[in-house]
Amino acid sequence: MKLRRVSILSLIALISSCQTIPDVSTPSSNFDGRYSFKHHCHDDEALSAKFDGSTFVISGGLITNNLGGAGRYKLQGDAKVDAKGNLAIVGTRKTSEFVIYGNLLDRKDKYSISSSVRTVYGGLTGHITHSQSRHTCVAQFKRIGDAPNSPPNSAQKAANDKNTIQVRSKNTTTEIDLLADKGDEVLVDVEFDNLQQVSAKGLAIIVPSSTPNMEDEAYDAQKMREFGLATAVIHGAAPRFTTKFSTRYTSSMIVRDLIATLTLVNDKFPKPKQIVVMGSSSGAYGIFKVAWDKLRAGHPQLTLIDKAIMVNALCPERFESGWNTKVAIYTANGREDDSTTAASCKALKKTRSLPNLRRLTYSGAHHFESPRFGPTQQVDGMHIIPTCSLNINERLFTTLRRRDGSDSWQTETMGYGDKLYNWLGKTCVRQGHKQGYDPKGGPMFWSDIKLIVDESTPPSNLQGRTE
Repeated sequence: MKLRRVSILSLIALISSCQTIPDVSTPSSNFDGRYSFKHHCHDDEALSAKFDGSTFVISGGLITNNLGGAGRYKLQGDAKVDAKGNLAIVGTRKTSEFVIYGNLLDRKDKYSISSSVRTVYGGLTGHITHSQSRHTCVAQFKRIGDAPNSPPNSAQKAANDKNTIQVRSKNTTTEIDLLADKGDEVLVDVEFDNLQQVSAKGLAIIVPSSTPNMEDEAYDAQKMREFGLATAVIHGAAPRFTTKFSTRYTSSMIVRDLIATLTLVNDKFPKPKQIVVMGSSSGAYGIFKVAWDKLRAGHPQLTLIDKAIMVNALCPERFESGWNTKVAIYTANGREDDSTTAASCKALKKTRSLPNLRRLTYSGAHHFESPRFGPTQQVDGMHIIPTCSLNINERLFTTLRRRDGSDSWQTETMGYGDKLYNWLGKTCVRQGHKQGYDPKGGPMFWSDIKLIVDESTPPSNLQGRTE
């Protein structure tokens, strides 16, 4: 049985011959988890911190640091904890060198240091070297959650119990980054619910859209749970940006987070009866990529997906690269949507045969499917597709063209980055479109989704079916 509920006391210290460092043997997963961290030095308030912001992560007995907050502890060599709780970490923090060592199960108060504010207790004595001076310090770890890519413990598997698990993803900005699996590592929260239904009914993974918060994704997940599925909601923007509505928060990042989530599910969870992925707007464009042959070859986790649902769907109007027909993809649009118009997916279907891409249209405008948006009205939201089209070549580079033919941007020759973002803002981004729930189209859409979820073969009697 893994030990989960532990309050951990250990020491920051400089290794020296007069100090006893615990013998750390083979790494053990007994203490896997995420830990907040704070420390206190008795003679230097500048070295003390109630909460550094850094998170130490133990996964498989190996220890890493997320380099967050003011702490930013950079670890050196092998940092690990063994089955008995013995731990040793070596590294640097700013200009300071440190060693954290001790036994994670040792709760006895063997040592205390005091300042004008408080007294802090620790299990061992030691020092931190800072500006060529030694300072006696104690440090405290507190478990705050599961380790990335680790399943929830047995107590968390009860019906309807939510579990947030971090997965290791990457900041893959472009499709070319995805092909090469490039990008700095980032930890992304995934909120699981109704996990007891994974084997019986399947798992619905909800990817982020470009709405300003996660309420829309929570609504979609709730609907999927009503259909009997377990759900996983990916919170992908928060580690990178303060808002999801940003041209810098790309669909390729969304896909990379989806791949990381699929890796966790495949490695740690019971085999789902089916895996359904769902996303809206920018999330829908990310979902469109799950059938791209080159991405599936580089990220075989994508082959685990059985069904994909693109809500407020956005399609490139030409896609010239390899396409896989083994995953059923549904595009859903309101016929009055003037933001992510149904016309883009219709144009794509005219350029080539994509038999597994089924278009669904319903009465209503943008966000026709969710009562969260109230009745249809004119809003000030931003959009791109009515002004510019997307086209993907065989090598997965994107060309954006103004629909009036006045300008274009070819990423293969002109690149990505700030110049592209500035061009997009000036050339393609416009403001104002219709948005709101449609009392006819919305219920029809969810009725169709239930059929899609319930049937093992593509249903033929969908109300929104257009092709």
